[in-house]
Amino acid sequence: MLRTIAIAILGAALGGAVAAEDAKPDRTVWLSMAATEDCHRADGDEANCVRFIGCYGSDGDWFEGTSRGWNEGRMQVRSFAGQRCSGRFDYRPMLDMCRAQIVCNGGEAAQITFFSRGGDTDVVSGHGITDQGTRIVFYSGTMLAAFLRTRSDTGNTNMIACGPTKLVIAD
Repeated sequence: MLRTIAIAILGAALGGAVAAEDAKPDRTVWLSMAATEDCHRADGDEANCVRFIGCYGSDGDWFEGTSRGWNEGRMQVRSFAGQRCSGRFDYRPMLDMCRAQIVCNGGEAAQITFFSRGGDTDVVSGHGITDQGTRIVFYSGTMLAAFLRTRSDTGNTNMIACGPTKLVIAD
């Protein structure tokens, strides 16, 4: 399963931290993980494209992006704060995991590791830390909303909390 989705999933290192007095207000963002005309799964093909979302730090910044390729490839990321990042990923079958390296237009970089959430979930999650020490987490999968509803750490909802920002994943 990891080989099916994780081959093309990655998160990103994005924008700088926000001081407490500049904290962003609570907000809710509705997102879909559905394939689009220009980004759809093509198992085993270099044209494979998978969408992902995630959180940057704890101040409410979030990101979305695409990864393209199979076993290895490239990715593009855009943060809510406007940062743009790009990088490469590669699947490591001996370890059954994927690794990625990305660099953002502000110079911040990150290494990311991701794993399948197992079974028939069709979900991958990952984590990393930027070279400036900011934690990043990310998620992907066509069944992400259903997966999140089974998790007690998400309150049995189809939501991911990025600090004060709530990413609601549509079915």
